Amino acid sequence: MENTEFERLFKNADIIITHAGVGNIIYGLEQHKKMIVAARLEKFGEHVNDHQLQILESFANDGYIIPLYEFDKLNEAIEQTKNFNPKEYQHNNTNFVNNLEKEIEKLIF
Repeated sequence: MENTEFERLFKNADIIITHAGVGNIIYGLEQHKKMIVAARLEKFGEHVNDHQLQILESFANDGYIIPLYEFDKLNEAIEQTKNFNPKEYQHNNTNFVNNLEKEIEKLIF
């Protein structure tokens, strides 16, 4: 699928079901989408470790996404979206860059 087609479908979707890649989650939050997110796991050979589980739990605990731990619970997760209003996502890039610059300055001077 070409990027333009993907973006069109993504923007027209009411609900996004995706894996717990940070890029996917942030893109969906920037588009103000309700998202159901599942982690790709090491035990199924889907990833080299379970870092996506940590990502999923962090975004879920902060109220951004609906986590999906068991695929047979997908219908329940879809039902949850009816009453779910994801928290508004705000980038923290400015704080990150400022803190990084301060640490670099400490190393240089």
